[in-house]
Amino acid sequence: MSTSKTILIADDEYSIVSYQKEIIENYQPGHEIIVSYDGADAFQKYKRYKPELLLVDVAMPIMSGLELIKSIFKIGEKPLIWAITGNCNRTKMIQLKELVNDKILLKPFKNNDIEYILDIL
Repeated sequence: MSTSKTILIADDEYSIVSYQKEIIENYQPGHEIIVSYDGADAFQKYKRYKPELLLVDVAMPIMSGLELIKSIFKIGEKPLIWAITGNCNRTKMIQLKELVNDKILLKPFKNNDIEYILDIL
């Protein structure tokens, strides 16, 4: 890692957020990690902090991860976004793949999955 980045983790499962945060802090310390537990709050935090990487759960309350990603793209921005899902039907998976250019992480994921994402950041 050459420079510190801002990373937004958006997931309504506290244990998943803690796990992702721990992996990032242990593998590449120094990143600023912003956390959100619903899509609407994540969108506001995105606009405020302009993170270089977003790890977005697809199924979140208030605004889904899919709606969050579309909202970010609608304002004309294209940050690096990885969609995370544990349960997605075929139609939604096709839509998601097109939206994030196949950057999809399936739950349950492992440490090295997040480490790979950090390596390409």
